[in-house]
Amino acid sequence: MHPPADKGFRPSLPEMPEGERQALLRMFCTLTWRDLANLALALAQDETSVVRRLAHRIKGAASSIGASEMAEAAEWLELHAADGGRGARDQALRTLIASFRAVKAYVEQFEGDDPDGPGAPPP
Repeated sequence: MHPPADKGFRPSLPEMPEGERQALLRMFCTLTWRDLANLALALAQDETSVVRRLAHRIKGAASSIGASEMAEAAEWLELHAADGGRGARDQALRTLIASFRAVKAYVEQFEGDDPDGPGAPPP
């Protein structure tokens, strides 16, 4: 079984005031970057329960803004944290990171100010 491939970001948010939308997307970028860094560490240390918990959180956050490829890769990691094989888990993490970068680029280009937090998650 293989993780899903990156398909690009297609934002899907309910109607809300522009400032709230920007704040939500900036918060998503900040918190998801942190979760991706912790997920990479948990994968490297084979901490299956931590991988599942973080993948579940990323899946929910990504789903809430319409980042379906992130949600799919996170769900794959959540379901296959123990049995997916290192190569497939690493590919899922790469897909998550690439998807995150697409969301972050969208936020920077179309939502105004740079989102808070670091520029990119760990490789």
